[in-house]
Amino acid sequence: MEYTGNLKNSRILVKDIANNRVVADTVITDFNPYTNILKIRVSSLMCADKGKVAVLIFQNNRILEFEGRLHRPVIANEVEIALNSGKEKEERKCSRYAVQTEGIVSDIRLCDQMISLRKPIPIETKNISANGVLFQAAAGSFEVGHRIRLMLRLKETVFQNEYKVVRIHSSGLWTEEYGCRMIADRKV
Repeated sequence: MEYTGNLKNSRILVKDIANNRVVADTVITDFNPYTNILKIRVSSLMCADKGKVAVLIFQNNRILEFEGRLHRPVIANEVEIALNSGKEKEERKCSRYAVQTEGIVSDIRLCDQMISLRKPIPIETKNISANGVLFQAAAGSFEVGHRIRLMLRLKETVFQNEYKVVRIHSSGLWTEEYGCRMIADRKV
């Protein structure tokens, strides 16, 4: 897939497909839409092995997922990733990226109207995929079917979107984990 938007300065997670682990969590320093090659700082890589990777890009309140190939550094401080295929994901079987970051639920949708919470609910993410998130919050905060606006701080970027709670996972006395799917119509 050729992606013609500007990905420069977007946050990116790079996962080594062979080892199924995140090897970089950084910002795209350059992107060429004609060749589908992006560049990141080589210092942001946890390992410098070349090979097949999956990338998750956070851009304009959208999450894009691509498969690609990590190339050796062209210049001393940058490494290239050639994007092979990708799209804005919609199906359930998206790759999950273990990302632990703090955020808040700032709003909840009631009767087709988004209501701002007087006291936002703090959350901590467990993992993120191209179409969803698993996060931990205080027990009893949400029910399956609730539609919420989630705000996450991703390094220098604030990512905000509407999600629907689709499952409650690891329920405990004090905390619960909530599995949420991104709402495609984005009526926020």
